[in-house]
Amino acid sequence: MDPAALDLVVDAARGGNHAAFTRLMEEVVDDLRLFIAARCASQELVDEVLQAALVACFQSLATYRSEGTFVPWLKGVARNLLCKRLREQARHCALEGDELEAVLHEDSLRRMTHDNPEDEARQHHLAECLRRLSPRAREMLERHHVHGLSLALLAQQFKQTTLAIASTLKRVRRQVRDCVEAKAMP
Repeated sequence: MDPAALDLVVDAARGGNHAAFTRLMEEVVDDLRLFIAARCASQELVDEVLQAALVACFQSLATYRSEGTFVPWLKGVARNLLCKRLREQARHCALEGDELEAVLHEDSLRRMTHDNPEDEARQHHLAECLRRLSPRAREMLERHHVHGLSLALLAQQFKQTTLAIASTLKRVRRQVRDCVEAKAMP
């Protein structure tokens, strides 16, 4: 959905239309999840920050100015929540004596504070390339890479052999990589 159309849905949601808010979230949730996942290593943290960002969005939707920047605005909300959570986790790990975890959280936080516009563009290209995949291929990638399901479990769910699943995932990842690289070329 283009930014102007998205702003129309935002306006309807601000007016109390819960179906419009649901539509809005359905439209942006995959892109937002990808944005968060690219910035932290833990699936639990991705889910936690995604949920918090959606709640914060609902609570502060009135503060958004309809200028065609809803997705970047929402990513900013998620980014701030992720930074806060990473600081909390790094502090907690340091107090508990888990230096390795503390360093990992601090490194994620450092990367967050030095976001690169090129990374943002690449992230946008990746989301666009993922949207072009068949629903089945997208679901397979998400189950394996986002939710961490094993090849054996995917084979059961998709009623294929483990080798066929591995081959399909390899082909789909190559397809996504080629798409992203093609978009990154001037």
